[in-house]
Amino acid sequence: MRKQSFSKAQWIRKRAQFKAVSGTRLTANKGPLLLLIKPNELLYPRLGLAIAKKQVKLAVQRNQIKRFARESFRQHNSSLPCVDMILLVRKRINEIDNKELHQCLESVWQQLIKQVR
Repeated sequence: MRKQSFSKAQWIRKRAQFKAVSGTRLTANKGPLLLLIKPNELLYPRLGLAIAKKQVKLAVQRNQIKRFARESFRQHNSSLPCVDMILLVRKRINEIDNKELHQCLESVWQQLIKQVR
């Protein structure tokens, strides 16, 4: 079985793309995670990560959250609708462990699927 990848086409990396998604009111949230959502005209979903240094002080922790988010996105990529999304974290992110983070990500993806359909 081929592992699904997270190609560069599926990233939101440019400031203008982040601003376009940030201006929307469609959201999904669970605990310390907030997902901003905007439908796109592409045939695939795109993900942007905004893990602020103000919320998560250590780079090691920020990178770990990003790795978890990307891996979870890869696993759910085929079931997600064609939207642009930005994942934001709140300060409480430091209070949860990896298992809870995984559960929060699962819940956010399910909310996204329900909202868009």
